[in-house]
Amino acid sequence: MPGRVHGIASAGIGLLLLVGVALTPVAASAYFGSLTNGNGILGSGTWLRGPLDLSWDVAQNDDGSWHYAYEFRHLFRDMTHFVLETSNDFSSFDLIRLNGQFGGYDIGLHSVYPDNPNMPDEMYGIRFDDTWGETTHIAFDTYRAPVWGDFYARGAGLGLTTAWNAGFAGGDSDPFAQPQDGSLAFHILVPNGRTTQTDPIPEPSTMILFGTGLLASGLVFRRRR
Repeated sequence: MPGRVHGIASAGIGLLLLVGVALTPVAASAYFGSLTNGNGILGSGTWLRGPLDLSWDVAQNDDGSWHYAYEFRHLFRDMTHFVLETSNDFSSFDLIRLNGQFGGYDIGLHSVYPDNPNMPDEMYGIRFDDTWGETTHIAFDTYRAPVWGDFYARGAGLGLTTAWNAGFAGGDSDPFAQPQDGSLAFHILVPNGRTTQTDPIPEPSTMILFGTGLLASGLVFRRRR
């Protein structure tokens, strides 16, 4: 009899520990970084020497999706477009709550000619058209987790006013490193092709029912013994 009481108490403590773990909030991931001309951004025309600053803030939401926010300070003129790299299976269905200073967007493969002079190579991604303001903000949510990638921007008006990250020409090995604060080899954080919803985290209520089942199974096993 004492052994059975001890077994029930141990199972009860295990259930409490299990419920406690399920109810403990998990810290969400968040990363931020920036590049400037002279430290990670290359440019041409007006942007060759003018101040440029691209910063990003990437954080995971409570539902498992990710919030991406970009701020591009170029100080001189509006842009015809800003291109953000994604994996080649990214589509408009992956975008949630898209907002910012742009007139429209297009997702696909963007070639160097004729619209993207000085871009080191073709790039698949989101092209935000007709952006405005000396500081351009773009933000969206998606279930695609962050990896390292590239950007390209073209200024409005005459001349070839363009900008891109210095790591753009570094090949396609950049997505395989883990995200972190700052920049990796002059890349920026962008959404990749893997969804974060493949393995959903069980709700606390589900974990409680699971723990209750374990407790009941333990009692039946000890009664049989």
